[in-house]
Amino acid sequence: MQLKTVIVSSVMIWGLAGCAAQDPAQPGTDACGASTQQSLIGQALSDVTIPSTQDVRIIKPDTLVTLDYVPTRMNIKVGNTGLIETVYCG
Repeated sequence: MQLKTVIVSSVMIWGLAGCAAQDPAQPGTDACGASTQQSLIGQALSDVTIPSTQDVRIIKPDTLVTLDYVPTRMNIKVGNTGLIETVYCG
């Protein structure tokens, strides 16, 4: 019984190690360059030009968004007034 427990535990530990994130960009890093775009905060979304090469998600009020974390994607959150409130990676 103990041998079976050791084997099962070992398999579980190695299996979990394989689930570890392989991407070096973790939450809290600036892989999308959001720190360089903080000047957008307070501007109207309609006045902002976003490069087509940038992976950007515009989040307007009442917009449903997925919870997947994409470190290279820039999220631009817009308030009810149409002004940009937050710019962050994810």
